[in-house]
Amino acid sequence: MLAIEALFAIYPDALVVQTHRKPLEILASAASLTVVLRSTFSDFVDPAAIGSEMTSFWGGAMERFLEARKGCRAEAFIDVDYSDLLGDPIGVARRLYSQLGNDLSSEVELRMRAFLEAYPHAKHGQHSYTLAAFGMDPEKISKRFSSYCTRYSRHSSDSNREPSGPRDPVSTADPR
Repeated sequence: MLAIEALFAIYPDALVVQTHRKPLEILASAASLTVVLRSTFSDFVDPAAIGSEMTSFWGGAMERFLEARKGCRAEAFIDVDYSDLLGDPIGVARRLYSQLGNDLSSEVELRMRAFLEAYPHAKHGQHSYTLAAFGMDPEKISKRFSSYCTRYSRHSSDSNREPSGPRDPVSTADPR
């Protein structure tokens, strides 16, 4: 996403599978990961500063990517909703294979199913976090990412509501 022009300059026939996730979910996740990583190297980590940094960085990156994508071949991208990938990974794989002109063989599907069974989501526990823990305001984030949400409308209809689902334990509520 950060260097899409360079990718297509070197590989003009490249195909990109782009997953789409609600900005409210991905920003809280990115902030949580950044806090963990920085805590390894510092005794002082400011979660609110990281929340602001993630919103600014990913907001700018997304705007640049959307603009760059306009100049690319439409058929160079296959868009996948993250919730579809979590809910039906085999179905998504089958669709990708089909769009790429291939069939998902029974052997490959069985290997995928075996992998999914051996490594279920949250096998090692659930990671949960809140936007409030990082000083993030859901309304401001929704405005910042409105062009993305407009373009990928599956993500805009409930962008101010609390994200839900057993696999994405993100809350916009203040934990206090």
